[in-house]
Amino acid sequence: MKYKLQVFLCCVVINMAMYAQAQQKLQHFKPGELWMDDKGNHINAHGGGILFYNGMYYWFGEHKGERSNNAYVGVTVYASKDLYNWKNEGVAFNVNDDKEVSRSAERL
Repeated sequence: MKYKLQVFLCCVVINMAMYAQAQQKLQHFKPGELWMDDKGNHINAHGGGILFYNGMYYWFGEHKGERSNNAYVGVTVYASKDLYNWKNEGVAFNVNDDKEVSRSAERL
């Protein structure tokens, strides 16, 4: 029982540290490290592009699977005012079964 409590507390501390890191504003790039969004998840926008509109940058790109090169989700969009800190705005285009539509989203 004592071991389970230690493991649980260790997990809580690690999660708190990860959450605190995700909440920090980036002021520079860190080459070689995963780039995290506002929730601490790595940015998943492959083959995408960035648009600037009304003082905000929008990054659109394919959401790839963790263990696959397939786009299981679709095209995700992130927003940023400074190109360092990105907020996940969700899915702009969902994956569907239409092969022609799916191929057209490969490169934006």
